[in-house]
Amino acid sequence: PLHNAAWNGHPEATLCLIKHKASLEEKQKDGSNALHIATENSHVEVIQHLINAGADIHARDHAGYIPLH
Repeated sequence: PLHNAAWNGHPEATLCLIKHKASLEEKQKDGSNALHIATENSHVEVIQHLINAGADIHARDHAGYIPLH
């Protein structure tokens, strides 16, 4: 669900999921997490919520990219 909120740019849903302890570091098959997805789609408010909640800005996907490259 957090990946979907990040992909679609839903800041309210992102906050709700964070509040209910959604994993910030859960990865998809390509190794990307919600922060990778939000940055790829330029969802600034979602990015801010994820970072404020403690998402790892240095997490690497399988290609070696970090979310804020």
